[in-house]
Amino acid sequence: MKIISLIFAILTTLSVAAQTDREYIEMGTQKMDNADFKGAILDFDNAILQCKKGSTMDIKDIGTIYPVRAMAKEMCKDYKGAIQDYTTALELDHINPSEGLYDSRASCKSIIKDYKGAIDDFTKAIGLDPNFFEAYIGRSTAKSHMNNFEGAIEDLNKAITIKPGNAKAIQLLEQTIELKDMKNNLKNLVEVGVTGLVKKDSDLQQQIEYHNKLINEKLEKNDLHSAILEYNEIISLDPKNTKAFLNRGYLQSLLKNNEAALQDYSKAIELSPYDSEAYERRGILKYNLKEYKSAIEDYSKLISLTPKVGNGYLNRGLAKMASGDKAGACTDFKKGAELGSASAANAVKQYCQ
Repeated sequence: MKIISLIFAILTTLSVAAQTDREYIEMGTQKMDNADFKGAILDFDNAILQCKKGSTMDIKDIGTIYPVRAMAKEMCKDYKGAIQDYTTALELDHINPSEGLYDSRASCKSIIKDYKGAIDDFTKAIGLDPNFFEAYIGRSTAKSHMNNFEGAIEDLNKAITIKPGNAKAIQLLEQTIELKDMKNNLKNLVEVGVTGLVKKDSDLQQQIEYHNKLINEKLEKNDLHSAILEYNEIISLDPKNTKAFLNRGYLQSLLKNNEAALQDYSKAIELSPYDSEAYERRGILKYNLKEYKSAIEDYSKLISLTPKVGNGYLNRGLAKMASGDKAGACTDFKKGAELGSASAANAVKQYCQ
């Protein structure tokens, strides 16, 4: 955080201040060093009070006290108080505002779930410093919380261009892409429920439709456990329903019931060996479990079923990269890019140049 340098700047920039101001600031800074953040806040309170009574300090120098007190408030989890102090500091130095102040205020807003306000502040920080890596990272996280995954991915790609190969940015990019896919899949489940049902007699069909309706209601409330119970009922009625196993497995993976999810995906493949979605989902889960060799096998089967889709090559490339096969990974990334996968094209830039 760029703002942290202000702690050290205070003692050198306030040489013309009244002695009492300096003493309070010195005491507060020492308490910050000793992790006595509540005590530091009291000292900074007194320093600001003395300044308001009258001080020879420059208005800009007075403004440097607020962000340091804000940092102490952050350590005490008083994020709203910290936001107020960062705001005051920006108002006192509105002519030459610091991108670090906007970044710090944005981080506090994210913590209290004011994601729109956080995005606004991260954007202002980036406007002052277009290569502000941390601001792109912070803004991407806030965008993800608002389900703006495309915007989050764009910010992470920009961060990676600023710091190529940065492990944190690459990991966040992979997680955001996965989260985007999960949200889309969950949305599809809510919209269409169980699809591809085998045609049965009307009584059985009505029972399945009844449970399908309950599943949609549970998913709309994000009640995944109850939705799984309804899938159990459908499977008991129709033990060869591939989509029911596939969708139940997906919900199990969201709940981190990984073994159960793998079993359902495998059952779906057993019932429908040419279902590309089943191989893709099982491959993603195995990749997340660091079972890279097995994930590569599933992705290879996926590619054989959908050879013109770039994401299969992207996912297999990521698994190869994780297992140490960079040459094989780059071959897959390039093929995925040729097929129109923007993420594969980004992977070529990150890993293969």
